Amino acid sequence: MTLAVQKLTHYFNHPDDYLYKDVSLKFESSKFYAIVGESGSGKTTFVSFLAGLDSPVAGTINFNGKDIRKIGLTKYRNQDVTIIFQAYNLMTYMSALENVMSALSITNSKHAGDKQYATDLLASVGIDGDLINKNVQKLSGGQQQRVAIIRALAVDAPVVVADEPTGNLDSQNTKEITQIFKKVAHDSKKTVIVITHDQKVASMADVKIVLDDRKFTVKKPRKRVSKLRKIS
Repeated sequence: MTLAVQKLTHYFNHPDDYLYKDVSLKFESSKFYAIVGESGSGKTTFVSFLAGLDSPVAGTINFNGKDIRKIGLTKYRNQDVTIIFQAYNLMTYMSALENVMSALSITNSKHAGDKQYATDLLASVGIDGDLINKNVQKLSGGQQQRVAIIRALAVDAPVVVADEPTGNLDSQNTKEITQIFKKVAHDSKKTVIVITHDQKVASMADVKIVLDDRKFTVKKPRKRVSKLRKIS
């Protein structure tokens, strides 16, 4: 499974004042990617293209070699990609469990109707006990964010795109959620792409992509070399 960006160019008012130009990137399955950049650099706009929410002025987003516009953006969003929004976008009249169960049903997931599956996933991020059946509006911002993350990870879509998913979490929860993203990518063979300003999140990714001065630079993390102690 491959998600590929080819010759992507985008601007709002004039071609000379472009946001980015001729961008080509490839995102592979079983990898966790982090895209980092300053506020206003175009990270959220870029993620809207990857998620099929919008189309660039020029260039293509290809999923498994096919332009997502030819797949159909609605079909692509329903079957191939799942999105974690910075503003949560939870169904506010539902509980945490109902939000996840609804997502499984809407996407025709293989786990549709599996209450235990949804319950276990929510419990893995601390949404358990009374919290699981509480209306999401009565949960804290951090708790709502965790529900939104689990709702996205629970479905079958092979691509997960997240816009600042740890923005409302403390450092410990940020670390735990980031580890979940990485585990999902590796164990479920998904492509996980996270937009973040948090360098600690980016440091845990398999591939870090820096958006700076209207250019994307791919940086793979350094391999840590363990030092062996001399045995006397």
